[in-house]
Amino acid sequence: MLKFTPAIVFCALFLAGCAVAPLPGTDSALVSLTPDEVQKSGQIGVKVRWGGVIIEASPEAAQTCFEISSRPLDEGGEPQQTDRTFGRFMACAKGFYEPSVYAAGRKLTAVGELAPAITGKVGGHEYRYPVIKVEALHLWPLAQPAAYPPIFYYDPFWDFPFRRPIRRW
Repeated sequence: MLKFTPAIVFCALFLAGCAVAPLPGTDSALVSLTPDEVQKSGQIGVKVRWGGVIIEASPEAAQTCFEISSRPLDEGGEPQQTDRTFGRFMACAKGFYEPSVYAAGRKLTAVGELAPAITGKVGGHEYRYPVIKVEALHLWPLAQPAAYPPIFYYDPFWDFPFRRPIRRW
């Protein structure tokens, strides 16, 4: 018979607290296509998970569409900080999303089904955007700058070169 000691219960609860919930739609039903592959093939109706950096958020009457510059995703689904891109795509989600929160430069991951592409302009160039009908959307938090201690920290009770207490008798 297995005994549940407080140490085992504590360890189990501690490890459960470290678990992270996966993004919705991260199951095996996702197809590993990139926006530039879909742009060439014109495939629709498959479920994908794409992410990148928001270029613009455009609220409409019933939905908000995000123009996104795609980036490769890490194993957690977060867009990587890199110059590598797979092109642009549109992610359209039902409802209103505040453009000041979903602002240009923020990282966003979208899970949904591919819809027919739309044509728009990037500068003076005509561009064909793959479109995702969003089922799940995740806005990644802003990176916080690291807090470092001051370069020189003076402590009169520690001898700097040897880092040992100074005896004061």
